[in-house]
Amino acid sequence: MLLIRSSAFAAFVYATAAVSTVCASKTSLSLLGSASTSIPADCAHIIVTVNSQSENALTAQNTTASSLTQLFGVLTHLNATKVNTDGMSLSGVYNYSNTPSTLIGFNAQAVISFETKLGEAGRAIDSAIQNGADNLQSISFTAQDDNYAKALKSVKASAVQNAIDQAGLIATQLKLCVKAITSIVVDPQSNNYSPPVYAAFAETAKAGGQAVVTTPVQASGIQVSSTAQVNVELDKC
Repeated sequence: MLLIRSSAFAAFVYATAAVSTVCASKTSLSLLGSASTSIPADCAHIIVTVNSQSENALTAQNTTASSLTQLFGVLTHLNATKVNTDGMSLSGVYNYSNTPSTLIGFNAQAVISFETKLGEAGRAIDSAIQNGADNLQSISFTAQDDNYAKALKSVKASAVQNAIDQAGLIATQLKLCVKAITSIVVDPQSNNYSPPVYAAFAETAKAGGQAVVTTPVQASGIQVSSTAQVNVELDKC
């Protein structure tokens, strides 16, 4: 169940409503409505990097390629989705203590992103680090596309209704009635994203007599919001 919050910008007449031709038979209003809600996060978007260094450029690149093959295999086993190579680079490593600086080797890097179910995020991070990745670059949380689209559709409608309600309130104060809606422009104001919140505990399991700690990950809700600019005409009731 979505809990929609609408802002009644009625502070009061002219802060959010541009009023024109007040003394004429028709009055035009431009109003800004807004609404927002929060939905649960159920997916984790994870970005890791794979780095290899060697005195030889080809060796560094080949080592990174081997680690990537291992990493992709693990991600397939974990049923990770949207696996993508976001970037690759090969750069020189320099010793800056010398003047001039001297080239001492090469670093080959690949940036990999993927998504998992929220409950599998900790295990996916651990598996990635154990199988080729050497740096966790970022983690963020999203909602499933269908859930997000449904919530966004709802807040858009609520934002429009919020603006229309404002128009009715102002019309009452002016002793007029809303006769026509001349235009509606809806602008979504949110992304399907939430920053990470790390849990203050760890889950442990016994495997082969050795304690295995799964990285604990906890997500906050996804904020979905929208604004709507509605232009109306008022006239005598």
